[in-house]
Amino acid sequence: MAINQPTTTITAGEMVPADAAIRAALASTREADAELVRLCATYQAAVDAYNADSGKLEAVDDPLWHRVQELEAKIDGIQPAGLAGVMAKARIAHVRAKAGESEPWATDVLNDMMRLFGPATA
Repeated sequence: MAINQPTTTITAGEMVPADAAIRAALASTREADAELVRLCATYQAAVDAYNADSGKLEAVDDPLWHRVQELEAKIDGIQPAGLAGVMAKARIAHVRAKAGESEPWATDVLNDMMRLFGPATA
């Protein structure tokens, strides 16, 4: 007994297999989230650099700390388009939580997940 493969409409009258549509959607959100993913990786590297060098300067005078804050502001201004962006922010939230500093990252990730994947009433 053969199982019919589900289909979905992509453009006017064009039918494609659902798995192809899912792959296309994932690829487009990965592309849309590329800058966010890059910023999150850069942010984590900046935090690591600051932590490795901390104590030499007060935070207010430390250019490494200023870089961390600059990246936080950029990341805060971007909403993920899909799972790649949510996961990039989740990685930061995870590292921050292990350091005892999960906010605002954890709340942002949960809000992003509900916005993208939660019920319409959430």
